[in-house]
Amino acid sequence: MAKDVAIHMGEEVSFHDLLEYQPPNFESMKEESLVLVQGDNKLWSSGRVVAIDGQYIAVNLLVSGKEVASVREKVIPLNEDTPLVEERAETMTARSGSSLEGSWTELKGEKCGRVSVGDMGDWEQHTRGIGMKLLLKMGYRMGEGLGRRSDGIVHAIQPVMFPKKEVFGCMYAVEA
Repeated sequence: MAKDVAIHMGEEVSFHDLLEYQPPNFESMKEESLVLVQGDNKLWSSGRVVAIDGQYIAVNLLVSGKEVASVREKVIPLNEDTPLVEERAETMTARSGSSLEGSWTELKGEKCGRVSVGDMGDWEQHTRGIGMKLLLKMGYRMGEGLGRRSDGIVHAIQPVMFPKKEVFGCMYAVEA
């Protein structure tokens, strides 16, 4: 891909990274399933099924967090074994022989749901990867917010340091 292109609709992929086509399994679609849903603008968005009512399916979009209703014909289930960003980073690390920290710099700016990988990588440098591993074991899904309904914060909160003896520095910063 040309580096000077501001917006592109794809990414170069090596031939050996391509997966074999698997037709969608519509019978496996249930609540919390990962799906692609076609919007009013004819673009496909990823989301999770919230409810199924006959021919209508409610989907929570991962990018915007909005809940949309759609007919079954405009919803395609995704396989749950589709590799996520962290798995893809591990395979890239294994192939290149570099460390995990190097894979974050390779993926910076890439979007995964509502969060960009760069934001995740900024706080992972302090935890050496253990923070994300713990979150994943507790049920966190990449690109979704924290909390029971995944509606909490998405971006890591970065610490801000103020000079010594400037008690009201943070208050002035908030007002600005």
